[in-house]
Amino acid sequence: WTLFEGKVYVDAVREVAVRSLAEIPVGVTPEWRRPVSSAIPAEDFVAFGQAVVRLMFRNQAQEADLKVRCAVHATLRELLGRLYRNQEVKLFVFGSSSFHLCTKTSDLDLCLLLDGQSNGHFTRDEVIQKLAEMENGLICKAIPKYALTKIIAYVPILRGQLQKVKFDLSLSFCGILNSSLLRAYMERYPLVLRPLAFAVVAWSKSEMINDSRHGFFTSYTMILMLLFYLIRRGIVELIPIDAPLAPVENPLELPLNLGDREYDPGTLGDLLWGFFEFYLSGFDHTKEVVCLRSKSPLTKAFKKWEHYQLAVEDPYETHLNTARHIGVVQFQVIRRTFELTARELRAKKHLWLSHV
Repeated sequence: WTLFEGKVYVDAVREVAVRSLAEIPVGVTPEWRRPVSSAIPAEDFVAFGQAVVRLMFRNQAQEADLKVRCAVHATLRELLGRLYRNQEVKLFVFGSSSFHLCTKTSDLDLCLLLDGQSNGHFTRDEVIQKLAEMENGLICKAIPKYALTKIIAYVPILRGQLQKVKFDLSLSFCGILNSSLLRAYMERYPLVLRPLAFAVVAWSKSEMINDSRHGFFTSYTMILMLLFYLIRRGIVELIPIDAPLAPVENPLELPLNLGDREYDPGTLGDLLWGFFEFYLSGFDHTKEVVCLRSKSPLTKAFKKWEHYQLAVEDPYETHLNTARHIGVVQFQVIRRTFELTARELRAKKHLWLSHV
């Protein structure tokens, strides 16, 4: 739970993420452009993009869904406030719900802060003890004992359900930090990033390659890969890792406002097709690392990650490869799935966009 001679973990990893930028060999990564040989008629790109927008509107949480999640957040915050009435209590929403990718069935990821900073003074054993306290303290008429489960994993959590919404409650601040960065990207590039993120995450789930427990992707990894691709295409500008980000306790109360801006189906279709093309022919998975910290190319050799099938660096916890679960067999499945989807798009068979 602590790192580097007792430093608070989240502060230590953020410090390393920024300081180690100077150690990355300076280089220039050229903008990636789709090969001319793979050109697709413009009208097909429009059709792809229209399907992407429909998928987003079909899957995104509606106003009623968001209100229920806000009510769950408020109830849990009140119960935890009573439990820790003599401490400063903040309950942050992080994960997909915090950066405008909440679906109708999304779980609610929550982080309880008890020290007004980052819970950094707690040891791992103390965190587990706090989860046990919360498990007992949250039991009420609305949350029966059987609806709560402690899970002692890399990040210990308390899993529960309230008003048919599943929630994961932790004391790890890193989730808030990463989510704040993704929220900043999402709010800066909503017309491109949000619909494409809905599409690639839904695609990975429909193709059954979004399940880290069985050696495949997580949705978080898919979004990091999408952002890396869009940066390489010159569509998205990299946000510096040391940029000041102000976490919002409940971002669900602040919906994305597009104003009069509209989605461009042709651009979305082009970028969707390019995502698959890029990871099939524009990205060398044997050498390169997906990295959102630096414009200079980062290699597996530099990270000493040659043993991984795919390397995707966490923006702040830079010692973590978010694709570390992917094994040899799983990577072969992933590669074939990318190839099949690219062929289907080329043949105008993009039915998965209509069925997920």
